[in-house]
Amino acid sequence: MVMTGAERVKKHYDANRESTLAKRRAKYHAKKISKVEPIYELNLANGELPPDDTELPNTSELIPIELIEVEPVEPVEPVEPIEEDLIDPTNVLEIVTKNINSLDETDGTKKLRISNMKSIITILNPVNYKEFIKALKCRPSQTIKLIKSYQYTPNKTYAPNTLISLYKTVLFYFDKFNMNVKPTNKEKYKDAIELYDAIAVVELKEKNQTTIPTFDKYLQRVLNEYGIYSREHIIVKMFQQVKCRDDLKLIVANVSSQLDKNINYLVVGEIFKVVLHDYKTIDRYGVVNVELDIELTNLLSHYIKTHNIQVGDCLFNSNNISKIISMVNQKLGYVGHGAINLIRKMLSTDATSLPLEEQLKVSKQLCHSLKTTNLNYVVKE
Repeated sequence: MVMTGAERVKKHYDANRESTLAKRRAKYHAKKISKVEPIYELNLANGELPPDDTELPNTSELIPIELIEVEPVEPVEPVEPIEEDLIDPTNVLEIVTKNINSLDETDGTKKLRISNMKSIITILNPVNYKEFIKALKCRPSQTIKLIKSYQYTPNKTYAPNTLISLYKTVLFYFDKFNMNVKPTNKEKYKDAIELYDAIAVVELKEKNQTTIPTFDKYLQRVLNEYGIYSREHIIVKMFQQVKCRDDLKLIVANVSSQLDKNINYLVVGEIFKVVLHDYKTIDRYGVVNVELDIELTNLLSHYIKTHNIQVGDCLFNSNNISKIISMVNQKLGYVGHGAINLIRKMLSTDATSLPLEEQLKVSKQLCHSLKTTNLNYVVKE
């Protein structure tokens, strides 16, 4: 939750107590040395004398005032309430994460929004939260351009769909936290979204005119290249049965394990099963629970024993299954369709030979609509 003004002032005071007290002492010292003993002037013409108890200075001990050097004292600026981000310029992502996590959304949705904001923060490299919000609100054209041209790896910029997701996250943040952005500035983000949406459609049509293999042919090539008990072959077999996105970052559990609702699992037993709690469209399709066939169960059992994997371990010792599949695709010469996206396209394209009811079943297993399947995943020969 966002801190109140009083809480921020207290936090700033606690963090800067010593420097604040030092400034106050300096100010007090400056006032103190400016005070001098009262000087009584002799006015003999009027017959006035100083008080009897006043000892007049010996004139031989007096120093001309212009020769007295007084050390200057720096003025003490008043202490103003400071936003917590100005105290620690590195906590921009922390503030954004705290705000997003305060929303009533699924953990998967929050995770995606935080990931997008993390990318934007990396690109803009703001010194503090205030400057970050100012860049988003007041310099939309510059922000859009920086995000568009950013190279996340050498010579690699974001794809149109990724740009759309980033710009939508900015608009979401504006609206959800009442940023009071000028309509003309918000319109620039909306225009960018519309532009890259059109570009994405064109690129997708071009990609989907190229030939891809059937899934069975692809699987056979993976088997020939890597071997039956290889990690690569087992992962591809799992995608054939689970039909998920990049969601096979699985923790091994057994039938008696207490499953965390934010983690994806391989549950081992007589028949193994995959349980997905965290994936893109869980709000619509719910928890995915897929029993694996006996062949894949045996392959996984052999893999777990060979690699001494225990309950609680990560199955494939990787948080980036997409990278593994990308390397497989490149080695086999399948480029231009992404990593896991190629698998989803093969499964979707193969299903077009089935009756519509079966096509709908495959689409639900892929966790998106039949319309999305036909528009985005079916590759025409």
